[in-house]
Amino acid sequence: MSKEMNPSIKDMLDALENDSDFRTLKQKYESPNEFTIMGNKRREEWHSSFVSWLLNPKQNHKLGKFPLEKFLELVESKRENLEIDKADIADMNFETEHKTNNGRKIDIFGTSCSLVLVIENKIKASETFTNGIPQSNDYYKYCEEKYKDRQRCYILLKAFSNSSVANKNFISITYQELFDEVIKPACENCQKLKIEDTKRVLEQYALDISNPFTNSILATTQKDISCEIYKKHAEIIEKIRITMGETDRDNESDIYKFFMKNIKYINNIILKSLGKNIIKPRSEELKKLKGKELLNALLDYNYIIPNRTELIYKCMSATCIIMVDENRKFYTGYCMGDYDGSQEVDILQDGFERLRDAQLVVEKEVGSQSCNGGTSAYKLTLRNSGIEEAEGKKIGDILELL
Repeated sequence: MSKEMNPSIKDMLDALENDSDFRTLKQKYESPNEFTIMGNKRREEWHSSFVSWLLNPKQNHKLGKFPLEKFLELVESKRENLEIDKADIADMNFETEHKTNNGRKIDIFGTSCSLVLVIENKIKASETFTNGIPQSNDYYKYCEEKYKDRQRCYILLKAFSNSSVANKNFISITYQELFDEVIKPACENCQKLKIEDTKRVLEQYALDISNPFTNSILATTQKDISCEIYKKHAEIIEKIRITMGETDRDNESDIYKFFMKNIKYINNIILKSLGKNIIKPRSEELKKLKGKELLNALLDYNYIIPNRTELIYKCMSATCIIMVDENRKFYTGYCMGDYDGSQEVDILQDGFERLRDAQLVVEKEVGSQSCNGGTSAYKLTLRNSGIEEAEGKKIGDILELL
């Protein structure tokens, strides 16, 4: 059989690496992006600013009320028999950080003569409580009393499908749904109307919320191109899956080197976006790692999501919480007593290079006098893990399940 009919592993890897779609995909994420270079500081606020800008019919995107109409149609589809009054939405005003009577701030607030929109935007934080009262209840009470002459609509815009708020009047919309039903149609409308400047902004934003390198992924936005890549190269991608799972795998092989070079693209952009199982690490390899090396490997394989996954352990009568940012540095917080995610956690200090340094700071804050503090990475429990079966488990237990 000729080489053309039965290509070698190297031939298939070269074909994937040189595929025009694969090269285009990599170029999109490796090119400068105005949103991504802003980093993660106050990220929730600028996501709110973007959404407010897009939904505002009076803004300079030149799309008028089109994005707002698509958004309201999405909201209506989530609750049976809901009909939103759209009579005067072209005149709707939007603002961010709208202050309520008690000083709390609504992330995105839209008003017209007949309609009030309350949008709570949750990227990584849990709902906060004041004196036992969740913020969603505060927002609801404020609007029900002040805007009783208008239709009120309460929306939770969230990064993760399992996020929620206490008040059941809030309708949940994910960033994936926001992209699929609002941003993507708006981008297509820009193409139709030849609004190139807005189209470029929307494309840049779409790449940012799906960027696997610097941010936790809020949505899959390149599914069409990922599907084309997989259809053309399914054989070699599945060979990579098999090889990476072999106990006697050769770490000098072409497959190993290719996968480790392109792990984020193959796992996060191609496999995950198509609903296929990502390629996971081997337990015996991870067990050889300690501290930051182990956590970095778990970051690469999505068990830990930057700025979202909490690494939890108990010290004294407190729960210590360690998180990892997009630069793979640690920051710390704590909660007295047990922690279930509903309590607000203040950041004590950030920028630690070493896990143990971060642990010593938070342990001192909760009253520990030990100079030999810290705990093994294997004893840390994952909360808000990127892998469902790892949720609520200690890292050591997770490795035993691989």
